[in-house]
Amino acid sequence: ANAVAGAADCIVAAERYAHLAASIRSDINRLLWTTSSPYVYNAPAVAPFGHYRSWAGGHGYFELDSNMLCVLYGIATPAQSRSITAFVFQHQSRLLGLGQANMVPAKVLYGDYDPADYALKHERLTNGAYQNGYWPTVGALAAMGFASVGDTAEARSILLALAASIARAGD
Repeated sequence: ANAVAGAADCIVAAERYAHLAASIRSDINRLLWTTSSPYVYNAPAVAPFGHYRSWAGGHGYFELDSNMLCVLYGIATPAQSRSITAFVFQHQSRLLGLGQANMVPAKVLYGDYDPADYALKHERLTNGAYQNGYWPTVGALAAMGFASVGDTAEARSILLALAASIARAGD
């Protein structure tokens, strides 16, 4: 009897967590999904496309890491995932450093953060520094995102570039 009661409790908990997950997914899509152009600083402007903006309110940057996390965790629908990965593929030179010598995939966002957004939080924010720099972990997220939508060729390109950057650094 105790085993049956314990199993029933697990089912109720699983249903509750599934409901919470669906609610969170819905809220993220409602608050952050946009089909407008992202805010761009220090990069060419881009046409409108579907993506998750960086935060509700304020500038709506295109951040690669948060978009790829939405792809990986199923927050993005297949159509949303295709929109995100198509943009990244189209701008792979800028976002992933692919085709550029000695670049580490990937850049956190398209363009740079406007210093006005971070100057109050950080004493100094320069182009190419910290948030505006290239991060291997973001490259790995991008590779996983491309693999999850079936684009194994792009995932492989990113991983090879990532491996080459690690080999150059001697890590």
